[in-house]
Amino acid sequence: MLHTDIEHKLKDEKGLEKLLKEYSDLFERIESTGHQLRDGTIDTPHEIVELMVEFGGMYVSLQMATLLTEGQFAYKKDIVADNKRLKLHGEHDTKMLHYYRRVHKILKAYRDSCDKIITICQSKIRVFEKEAYANTKYT
Repeated sequence: MLHTDIEHKLKDEKGLEKLLKEYSDLFERIESTGHQLRDGTIDTPHEIVELMVEFGGMYVSLQMATLLTEGQFAYKKDIVADNKRLKLHGEHDTKMLHYYRRVHKILKAYRDSCDKIITICQSKIRVFEKEAYANTKYT
C-alpha cells in the first residue's frame, strides 16, 4: 500500500477501520506463522529463507503504516493539547486521538511481531549454517 493511500485513510474513523481491514490478511499471516514456528512445522532452510523475504516485505509495509499513524497521532495530540490550553471544546479531536492510538498500537504490535519472526528466521539460518559446516568439516 502506498503512503498516499495510508495517509488518505488516516483522515477519519472509517478510514482507520478500513486501514486495519486491509491489513487483516497480513495480520493473520503473521499470527499463523508465529504458531507454525512455535510448533516447529517450518523447519527447512528453504522455507526459512522464503519467510525472511516475505516478512521483510511485510515489515516494510507495516513500518510505513505505523510511522504514518504515529505522525497523525502526534498531530492530533498537539491539537487536543492546544484546544485544552485555549479552552476550546474539541471532543471530535479527542475521540479521534483514541482511534489513532488504538490503530497505531495494533500496527506497531504486528510490525514488532513481524520483526521477531525475521529474527527467529535469521537464528535458524545460522543454526543450519553451523550444522552444514560441521557436517562438511569432518568429511
